[in-house]
Amino acid sequence: MKLTQDEIIVRHLEHNGGWIPSHELQGRITPFGFIGGAGAVRAREIARNDCADHLKNRIEREKGSKIGLDWRFTYFRAKRATQAALQI
Repeated sequence: MKLTQDEIIVRHLEHNGGWIPSHELQGRITPFGFIGGAGAVRAREIARNDCADHLKNRIEREKGSKIGLDWRFTYFRAKRATQAALQI
């Protein structure tokens, strides 16, 4: 089954485990597939839950200055699963 761009981005962020700057989510080959030139736009949409239901609440977005990283960039990462979510 072929993954959508959104699914590739979410899986890539979950696999990485840390903050990834927006420019590294464009034109990138990942183990899950190719992230096209609009990867940062799609990541932003997923972070605000403008995506398929099964991808909602899976990634978060933050400015670098707020998380102690390069202030010029916006960063994305997979949300950490809560204990309640793990028990379901």
